[in-house]
Amino acid sequence: MSIRLLKGSYWVDFRNGFQRVRKRSPVQTLAAAKDYEALLRSRLMRGEPLQETREPSAKTTFAEFAWEWHETYVRANNKASEQYIKAIYLRVHLVPFFGNLPLRDISSESIERYKGKKRAAGLSDTTINHHLTTLMKCLRCAQEWGRIPLLPKVRKIKTAPPPFDFLTPPESEQLLRYARLREPTWHDMILLGLRTGMRRGELLGLQWADVDLDKRKITVRHSLVMGLLSCPKNYRFRYLPMTQEVFEMLSERHSQTGYVFQGETGGASSPATIDRNLRRICKQAGMRHIHWHVFRHTFASQLVTAGVPLTVVKELMGHADIKMTTRYSHFAPSLYDSAVNVLDTLGKLDTETLGQPMGNRAEITAPTTYDQFSIIRLNGQQKQATV
Repeated sequence: MSIRLLKGSYWVDFRNGFQRVRKRSPVQTLAAAKDYEALLRSRLMRGEPLQETREPSAKTTFAEFAWEWHETYVRANNKASEQYIKAIYLRVHLVPFFGNLPLRDISSESIERYKGKKRAAGLSDTTINHHLTTLMKCLRCAQEWGRIPLLPKVRKIKTAPPPFDFLTPPESEQLLRYARLREPTWHDMILLGLRTGMRRGELLGLQWADVDLDKRKITVRHSLVMGLLSCPKNYRFRYLPMTQEVFEMLSERHSQTGYVFQGETGGASSPATIDRNLRRICKQAGMRHIHWHVFRHTFASQLVTAGVPLTVVKELMGHADIKMTTRYSHFAPSLYDSAVNVLDTLGKLDTETLGQPMGNRAEITAPTTYDQFSIIRLNGQQKQATV
């Protein structure tokens, strides 16, 4: 066995080729010893030294490492918008709570206290889970860099799928009809959102270089979030066909360069501007207030209602996982109705074939010899059947 209990302490003891590795687990539980063994083996595979620099890392606080991690790892591997969000999580939430703790002292218990404090402050469970994701990525890097021996276990809060709003086909046409007559400047952007399912940042970041009128294709390769232009969510380009209505609209406003939806200064429109105008349009059209992501939900729900397979909807929406697309599966009621209707026929026997209605009681007596007959009594009548 590679985990040994010697004199009340757990030891990791295994061979790597001709080298024997024998070290005492820093945390004295069987599970922690197994995790420590996995860490040592992974270091050997990467050619890293097994010996840890314990003294400097023991004095390093979370605040010191967190900002080092942000400058070193986050800026090198994350999009600009993600860098901004992680910086907010660190500055406003994580560092004020964990900042003075040494990295090695951050435990599952302290993380549970953090969850309780943020819940008491009124933060949603989903927001708290986002904080925990950032925290665990930070601590995982600390382990990989040899600053801490083991990761604390973190249990995210279980949450129900968030509800979403969408427009019915009559509501979509009402909004488009009003915008076409009163708000032609914003009609085109609303139409593109309804007919392509593009995210708000993707609509803002759409450039004419990504619009191919000859092939009637739109390439989603940019997203404008918090004023920063970057790749779309999940780092995936996707290619969207144009409906005839979208093709005619883009043909009319076609330009050679620049953003498709420009602001007053010639650059891209700002999120605040388009949100404010959508709110005004909904109010003047006599509709409830909606946000731009509702058009994305509307696009998916109308496709599924029309019978488009979920796998196709997944690709058009740019989802990384089909689980996200299955949120719209209830918009295809015909599939489920036909499945449930099968239950109406179960248990109904063919009376012409059996000669008896449903619900007869049968008594079968077992034969005492192989070729003997058994007696089947149905409604008081006796029939013979060979066994």
